[in-house]
Amino acid sequence: MKRIALLGALAVAAGCAQTPPAPSPEARAPAPSSEARAPAPSPEARAQLAPSGTLRVAVLTSNPIIGAKDAASGELKGTTVDLGRALAALAGVQARMIEYAAIPKLMEDAAANAWDVAVVAIDPARRGIGARVGGDVPSPAHPPSGCRFHTRCPEVFERCPRQEPLLYPVGDGASRCFLSAPAK
Repeated sequence: MKRIALLGALAVAAGCAQTPPAPSPEARAPAPSSEARAPAPSPEARAQLAPSGTLRVAVLTSNPIIGAKDAASGELKGTTVDLGRALAALAGVQARMIEYAAIPKLMEDAAANAWDVAVVAIDPARRGIGARVGGDVPSPAHPPSGCRFHTRCPEVFERCPRQEPLLYPVGDGASRCFLSAPAK
C-alpha cells in the first residue's frame, strides 16, 4: 500500500515538474482594453441609447437562460444583466435592471418606452409586437437581400432591396445606409 502511495506521489511530482508548453503569440498579447475595442459613443448616441441618462435594461426572468432572480439574494442575473451592464459601461451611463416575469408586460412596456434595451428570444408569434421601428423583423437565418434593414426602414427606396450599402462614416460612428453616403 505504501508502495502504491509512493508511486502515486512520484507520478504527481513528475507531472508538476514538467515544463508547460510556451503560450502562443496570441495568448501572450495583452487583452485589448474596452476603449480599444469600442470608442465612447457620441453624446447624441448616448442620448438615444439611454434617454433618461440611465440605461434601463428589461430582464425577462421567465427564461432562465437570459435572466433569472437569485432566490437567496433577490439579485437579477443572467445574460441580459451581463450585457446590459457592459453596454452601460461602454456608454458611460449607469444601468438599472427592470424585472419582467412574463413577455406580455415586457412588450406592453416597450410601447410605453419603459425600458431601453432587452434580450428576448425570437418567437414568430411575437413578430411586430411592440416594435419601436415599424415593418417586419427579418429572420436572422434568412436575412433580406440588399440593405438588411430595408423591410423596417421608413426611408426605404428602390436601391435598398437590391444592393447592400457600404459602411459610411457618420460623426464618431458609422452607418450602413445609402442616406449616409457622402455627397458626390
